[in-house]
Amino acid sequence: GSGGGSGGSGASCASTVADNFESDDYSGSSGTLPWSTDWLEVNESDGPGGGDVKVASHAGDLAALLKDNGFGNSGEGLERESDLAGYASATLTYSYWRNLGNNDSVAVQVSSDGGANWIELDLYAGPATDADADPQSANYDITAYISPDTRIRFMTGTSNGNNDGMYIDDIQICVTD
Repeated sequence: GSGGGSGGSGASCASTVADNFESDDYSGSSGTLPWSTDWLEVNESDGPGGGDVKVASHAGDLAALLKDNGFGNSGEGLERESDLAGYASATLTYSYWRNLGNNDSVAVQVSSDGGANWIELDLYAGPATDADADPQSANYDITAYISPDTRIRFMTGTSNGNNDGMYIDDIQICVTD
């Protein structure tokens, strides 16, 4: 079929690991497969309700928010693990809105060894701002990182301004048999 804007979901996915952040916490799961962990904050530990990394309202919906730097030269982030062992392919998709100035960035990364080593899939660099009504769409083939300990991570840059960063929503890993 033509797909018709199905957003990567549908018949092509044998199963999905997903989080639409509708539960206002780090344990949400809206896919057919469970996550292995909740969302884990990186270089922050105040939970989904506060700080630079949190679940926040955006354009009338809830999404993950990663902003600022606030942790020396390391950046801050969110990561989550899923057991993808045995699947033939895996595709990571999500929607996002940027609010990034000249020296700001947010990286999306993947790990096949539970977070011991990270590979950068993309780096969103400023300046770039997306209107609330205009979500951007990301799609990455992460088949090469299928393992019992596949992790995805979003990390802010080390020079982000105080309120600069990204909202990320509708995170899904689509796997095929």
